Amino acid sequence: MRIHDIETGTTMHTLAGHEGEVVAQQWSAQGDRLVTGSMDGGLCVWDLRTGNKVQTFEGHHDGVTACQFNYLADIIFSSSLDSTVRVWDMRMHECFHVLAGHKRPVFDLALTSNGNRLATASGDRTSILYDIHTLSPICTMTGHTGEVVSVLFNSQGSRVITG
Repeated sequence: MRIHDIETGTTMHTLAGHEGEVVAQQWSAQGDRLVTGSMDGGLCVWDLRTGNKVQTFEGHHDGVTACQFNYLADIIFSSSLDSTVRVWDMRMHECFHVLAGHKRPVFDLALTSNGNRLATASGDRTSILYDIHTLSPICTMTGHTGEVVSVLFNSQGSRVITG
């Protein structure tokens, strides 16, 4: 992976650390960290000031499809082809919870802007809405006739689109 300056087009950092293809990435809200997820099932956290890998997380049994920091960048959520969403604690360097409500791969996830809700998109034709504070499901959204591969909240967090 490469991080480029969009004004000059120059490469600022080259990031190497995954064994598999990198298919997910997200900046922290503060802009100093990047989390990446790979088909090798792992996550890497990068310090963007130096370009160095500062943490790795392993635990998914198949490829990571999406990853996202919470606002404070002390928690990471990751979805996977193994049908789970894992919740990682950056300080403790471990997975402290597994959301296992889906029967098929989880392709995408999204957090509301206030960080109170998480929604997932799955190959089982559903999306599950979770309360972040309790990590329990609020509801399962159904009605799709095929796989749900993407999910996105509006800016107020009052609506979610799945597709």
